[in-house]
Amino acid sequence: MRFRWLVISLPIAACSQPSLRSPDPQERIEAIAATNEGRNAVPDLLPSLASSDPLVRQQAQRALVDRTGTTRGYDWSDPPERRDQAIARWRAWCVEQGLVPQQSVP
Repeated sequence: MRFRWLVISLPIAACSQPSLRSPDPQERIEAIAATNEGRNAVPDLLPSLASSDPLVRQQAQRALVDRTGTTRGYDWSDPPERRDQAIARWRAWCVEQGLVPQQSVP
């Protein structure tokens, strides 16, 4: 009986993908690691820079540096005010690069 349950549950577990919008920090970290759209993923990563979880912020910063070669002055360990200023620079950069229209920056 246990074996049948395992066989049934495996396809369900394999279908679930981590989400950048998940409330679970570990799932968000996994989703950050799974993003592979290059620079096109940058706008989707920006909300993670404002996370209350320092590991989520750190992984988002690493992913952004990997894709763009810059931090735009963001440091995951900075106080919230400095992080907010750097996130605004990231948003402006996304608009300048044509990754998102100005009104839809996350």
